[in-house]
Amino acid sequence: MARDRNGSTEGSRAAPSGSTRAVSRLMLVDDDDELARAMAASLRRIGVDVTVATTAHDAKDILRSGADFDVVITDVELPGNGGGVLGVLQEVDLQSPVIVLTALGAEAAARRVRHEGIFRILRKPISNASLRRVVRDALDAKTA
Repeated sequence: MARDRNGSTEGSRAAPSGSTRAVSRLMLVDDDDELARAMAASLRRIGVDVTVATTAHDAKDILRSGADFDVVITDVELPGNGGGVLGVLQEVDLQSPVIVLTALGAEAAARRVRHEGIFRILRKPISNASLRRVVRDALDAKTA
C-alpha cells in the first residue's frame, strides 16, 4: 500500500489545519481498482478520509492491524475472499456500519451476507450522489 511523504496511506487526507471537526474514516474494499479509485475520489469530496484495499488479503491486514474506521464499504464478491472481509470485521469487533456492494441482485446478496453490522446493501453500478448519501446516512447512524 502506498504511503505519502507524511506516512499516510494512499488517498488519506488529514483534517484542514485549525479544523476542530474530526475527519470521518472509511475503508473501501473493491477489486475493481478503477471503480474503487473513482468512489474514493467522490467520497473525498465530502471530506471523508478513504483507505482503499483492492484485495481481501489487504483489507484483512488493514483491519487486523487495529485501524479504526467509521464506515466500511466492501464488495461482496472478491477473488479469494470466501466471505473473509466480513468475517474479519466480526473478528476485530469493529462497531461500524458496513455497506456491502454487489453486482448481484440485492436479495441474493442479502441471503449470502450474514453480518449484524450490515447497514445497507447497494447494487452496482451506483451513482456518486447515491454513494455519498448512503455514506452520510451511515455516518449519521454511527454518531446517533
